[in-house]
Amino acid sequence: MHLLLVILFFLEAQFCVQTSDSNSPAGDNLATNGLPFPWSKVRLPNYIVPVHYHLLIHPNLTTLRFNGSVKIEIDVKNNTNWLVLHSKNLKIFTATVLDEHEAHLSDKVLSVLEYPSHEQIAIFSPKILTSGEKYFLYLEFGAPLSDGFYGFYKSTYKTKAGETRVLASTHFEPTSARMALPCFDEPIFKANYTVRIRRGLSHIALSNMPLEQTVEIGNGLFEDQFEVSVKMSSYLLAFIVCDFRSVSGMTATGINISIYAVPEKWHQTHYALEAALRLMEFYEQYFNILYPLPKLDLIAIPDFQSGAMENWGLTTYMETSLLYDPDISSASDKLWVTMVIGHELAHQVLYIKHILSLILTKTLPTQYSIKISFFLGILTGTRRLTTSPSLPNTCTVHTFYCTYTNLSNPDVLTLDEEVDWVKLNSDMNGYYIVHYDEEGWNALTELLSANHTALSFKDRASLIHNAFQLVTAGRLSLNRALDLIGYLNSETHNVPLLQGLGYLQSFYKLIDKRNITDVTHNLKTYILQYFRDVIDKQSWSDDGMVSDRRLREEVLSLACDFDYPPCLEKAKQLYNSWVESSGTISLPTDVSETVYMVGAQDDSGWAYLLEKYGVSMCETEKSKFLSALASSKDSEKLSRLLQLGMDGTLIKPQNLPSLIYMVARNPVGHFLAWDFVKKHWNELVEKFPLGSFGIRNIIVGTVTQFSSTEELREVEDFFKSITEQVSQLRVIQVATENVEKNIMWLSRNLETMRTWLQQRLN
Repeated sequence: MHLLLVILFFLEAQFCVQTSDSNSPAGDNLATNGLPFPWSKVRLPNYIVPVHYHLLIHPNLTTLRFNGSVKIEIDVKNNTNWLVLHSKNLKIFTATVLDEHEAHLSDKVLSVLEYPSHEQIAIFSPKILTSGEKYFLYLEFGAPLSDGFYGFYKSTYKTKAGETRVLASTHFEPTSARMALPCFDEPIFKANYTVRIRRGLSHIALSNMPLEQTVEIGNGLFEDQFEVSVKMSSYLLAFIVCDFRSVSGMTATGINISIYAVPEKWHQTHYALEAALRLMEFYEQYFNILYPLPKLDLIAIPDFQSGAMENWGLTTYMETSLLYDPDISSASDKLWVTMVIGHELAHQVLYIKHILSLILTKTLPTQYSIKISFFLGILTGTRRLTTSPSLPNTCTVHTFYCTYTNLSNPDVLTLDEEVDWVKLNSDMNGYYIVHYDEEGWNALTELLSANHTALSFKDRASLIHNAFQLVTAGRLSLNRALDLIGYLNSETHNVPLLQGLGYLQSFYKLIDKRNITDVTHNLKTYILQYFRDVIDKQSWSDDGMVSDRRLREEVLSLACDFDYPPCLEKAKQLYNSWVESSGTISLPTDVSETVYMVGAQDDSGWAYLLEKYGVSMCETEKSKFLSALASSKDSEKLSRLLQLGMDGTLIKPQNLPSLIYMVARNPVGHFLAWDFVKKHWNELVEKFPLGSFGIRNIIVGTVTQFSSTEELREVEDFFKSITEQVSQLRVIQVATENVEKNIMWLSRNLETMRTWLQQRLN
């Protein structure tokens, strides 16, 4: 048989197009059985195109294995004997090629060649597959449910009674559909999917499309058969077998939306349903595009690595990104759930990946024509608006000469009379930064100091944002930006306050990690003195609008972190009352994390929070506990916490990347976290594949805390030591560039900050 295959392989060259690279000898690509593999490229050949997958899948939640079969209708573009597709960690039991009438092309058992390094398999058809003809590839396969977060993997949760229950869920982006079924696992190969799932009586099955019918097949098994999907890429396919409960509603256009969660968290699904219904209706009306499927399910998976995944018709979420408990979740938690649902629903309606923080990430050195919808000014000369090629997404206002033009040139703005000031990009409607000349910044700084309400709160916030982004880019001096926010002690709106405080806090954290004691002390003193009125007027409650509650959360957290006595006293009082009640009283949700952080600073408080973490049934609450535990100033406690995360029993593996980041942002823990990552790198890569969301978070969360050339060299040396893996870690470049940015920021601005603070405090 082997001899026959070898002969057939060499004969195959006259039938198969582009079977290998011209510069790659066939002997370099050997299958697992020692025979030459007929395809040497990482990308699949383009002359076999999948049209329709007919998939049957049966996960056994007791043995933790799954079996399945798939019949793939294929379109042949060139004559060939070989079928090459993706498969990873699957055992292929049977492979057959059928003609358009589903008759076998061969009465022989077809061998399957496996090439694991490219995650590919190849099937040889003794009869040539003719271009333009329709064929079917039929495969039977099986594998254990994956232990990680990709492919078809097992997830577990505990009931209040302590029982561990198992479910099976999928996550295929970017290239893990091949772990669940043999397929053409590249986005360009779009096809229809007909899915059938077998499960027991106590479980339900979900997939991208609505359930068409359920058939009882005996032995306590049922087969759920789903409608044919729209044409889509393999990474969007999804199927789940679980025992979850749901809540459902209907949009005005007849789309059925359901939210699924583990049964004991069903009460946390109601806000997500409300948000999803309203967002779906908004998107359909705003974009005038109807959602193309009859239903949309949103499901919270107990073990999930990223925030969410936009599988078409069956979006999957980390529990903290979908579930909302009004007794535990804060305004920020509610905002996060809303944002994640909004993001995933945008994929469903538009199906495009929109870009967040466009201004901060674009680096193309090109000029931009900017259409200005509105501008504000006090009429009393004209100013010329020009784009700047040296700093993308910015424009500069010059005030030295008059220019007249018409609106056909969007780069030039003409005013009929002289003005005292001009604020461009009204309410930040455009995605660009405005840079003014010295006279322009002076005028706007004076305006904010004298009458800040002459500008809308959006304009005030955008000025603060633009100024500090220009400082980072080296286009504006730090003292000018600091002077601009000098009015904030008179600010009454929360958005500009959050913007200004956010920048000051980020500067403090950067400088504090460098142990530059005089500047950190003075900056802390300045913030506490300057914003004392804002701090003191905050209530320890959940009252107010979302922006009020977000400001309260940020301000009180900052004040307690800065050891502001009134804040510490109130937080300790609340913490002690909570402990005395055995955790039964409800803390105000917006300040609960701050209260926990204050309580975690002594031995008994830390131990109690760790105990509460272990028994909590709410992932949002557990996240607050974990953040508080990671804020300890005791390095031994932080080391213990990291080890617990690595063990994966008390702290689930999905939370380890977040934990590492939490420890790294702690001034006591940032070197500790980096050393932990270096020491356990191989174990971390086993838990989270290279290029995964978890590894990206771990690298960014630790590396971007650094800000010295010595630290940068250490980071670079470590990644040189794993050269073979670096090619799969594009995030390394992002992380090291952030370190370089931190180094540059300090070299440009540290002395300016020191002098400015000394002048203000004296």
